[in-house]
Amino acid sequence: APDLPEDLYHLIKKAVAVRKHLERNRK
Repeated sequence: APDLPEDLYHLIKKAVAVRKHLERNRK
């Protein structure tokens, strides 16, 4: 795994989850 600061890692994970959620609910 790339070594990112914990907070940055969690921000990225949250952003990815939000994006997937938006794509799934776009219709």
